[in-house]
Amino acid sequence: MKGKSCRGNRICFGRYALQALEPAWITARQIQAGRRAITRYARRGGKIWTLLNVADNSGARKLMCIRVIGAAGNQRYARIGDVIVAVIKDALPQMPLERSEVIRAVIVRTCKEFKCEDGIIIRYDDNAAVIIDQKGNPKGTRVFGAIAEELRELNFTKILSLAPEVL
Repeated sequence: MKGKSCRGNRICFGRYALQALEPAWITARQIQAGRRAITRYARRGGKIWTLLNVADNSGARKLMCIRVIGAAGNQRYARIGDVIVAVIKDALPQMPLERSEVIRAVIVRTCKEFKCEDGIIIRYDDNAAVIIDQKGNPKGTRVFGAIAEELRELNFTKILSLAPEVL
C-alpha cells in the first residue's frame, strides 16, 4: 500500500488515503495502521517530527520535537544550541517529569555534522537534548555523553559544567 498525499493537508484519493499496489488480502489492522500513518504525514505537511534522546537525569527518556524556538518564520531544522519545544514520549516512573508533558529543551548532539570555528567537523551517533526551564537552567543534575563547546557561546554554561566531556 502507498499513499500519494505529500506536502499538504488534504487527502488525494479515497476516504482512507490508501491505494493497493498489488492484489492481496490485507487485514483491517493493516488498513488502520496505513490510514493513520498517511493521514498523520499529510496533516503535518509532509514533515516528520523528530524523536530525540534525553541526555540528562531529569526522568524523561525520549522527546519529540514540535517547534524550534527563536527561529525567524517557520524554521524546520534545529542545530546544536537551538532551543526547542518538545513533548515527552517516554519517561521513567515516579519522576517529576511525566509522559505527554510539553517542555523546553536545548539540542546538545545531532547526527548531522557541523563545522566548528577552527574547521573541525563533529558528528554524533544520536540526536540528544537537555531539558531546561524557562530561564535556561537544566532540570537534571547530571548530563550524559559528550557536549559541544559551542554551547558556551550561547550561555548554556551550566550544562557544560555538568557534562563529563566537552568537545
